[in-house]
Amino acid sequence: MLVSVKILDELANPIDNGIVVFVSGFLFILSVYHFFLYFQHKDKSYLYYSLYAFLVFIYTYHRDENFILTKHSESFLPFLKLFYDPIKWLYSIIYLYFAISFIELERYNPKWNKIVIKYANYALVILIFSTLLSILMKNFKIVEYLYNFVFLPSILMLSVYLLYVFWETESPVKKYLVIGSGTFLVLSGFSHLLTYTGHPFRVIFYFVITFEIILFALGLGKKQKIILEEKNKWQAMIIDQHEENLKIKDLLA
Repeated sequence: MLVSVKILDELANPIDNGIVVFVSGFLFILSVYHFFLYFQHKDKSYLYYSLYAFLVFIYTYHRDENFILTKHSESFLPFLKLFYDPIKWLYSIIYLYFAISFIELERYNPKWNKIVIKYANYALVILIFSTLLSILMKNFKIVEYLYNFVFLPSILMLSVYLLYVFWETESPVKKYLVIGSGTFLVLSGFSHLLTYTGHPFRVIFYFVITFEIILFALGLGKKQKIILEEKNKWQAMIIDQHEENLKIKDLLA
């Protein structure tokens, strides 16, 4: 019993036990790796994935004061902390772009693809406008209130329903997206609830973001494998057709 309590106490402090450094480094590596994969595969979902992972990295890396990157960006940190809400807002928007690109929603459900794009575009415009206004007025409460009371409730409701929309598609990679996103929504919400009720257990957030990111990466790998198999299949069909045409030509000669 004492051992269990000790483990829980250690896990409740992800900064002290190195979890923040591990997760931040992991996010950064995946971000860079998939950024270069985008130029190889020319699939926008790789670019959105890279940007999503990088923004979450920016949001998390400086939590540990002993992290080497934190020490080399100390002068920048006060400025960065002002942008916590805009960063969370932005990586949530990028997630929407990633999700519809990853699952190819335009192919399976054009109607909802248009709805999500419009929502994401409007949210991005509001984010830019409110952030600029906050900077000009030197009052970041503006963007904070808009995030907490307008954007966050709306994207939570949209995301929950999108899980159903994604699941109803015929996409072969939908399980990666639905399971990853669904787990993140439930456990990150639980983590925030514990924090706001005076029982901080932020390690749940770091575990679930790692789980989600890994699933998305596996999904991208699965998607590329399917594309390659379809390409090889078509090439084989073309070769077979060409050989058949040669046989017919020889018979008619």
